[in-house]
Amino acid sequence: MRGEVELYARTGAGATLLVDVVDRGRFIERDGGTPGRGFGLRIVRAIAREVTIEPNGGTSVRMVFDVPRLAG
Repeated sequence: MRGEVELYARTGAGATLLVDVVDRGRFIERDGGTPGRGFGLRIVRAIAREVTIEPNGGTSVRMVFDVPRLAG
């Protein structure tokens, strides 16, 4: 299976980074029986402040990360 994925990143309000990943395929829920599948969202949910998944003629995942401010 091949397809295109769009990736967008920008800074948000305060010290946040917004990352959107968009594809035109359908979202496949983790089935639990396929080794090596399903770790991506688990990792993202562990490190992102917010994760939103929207099916919209494909799948759109928005991740919001806190970005530490550098001193100086």
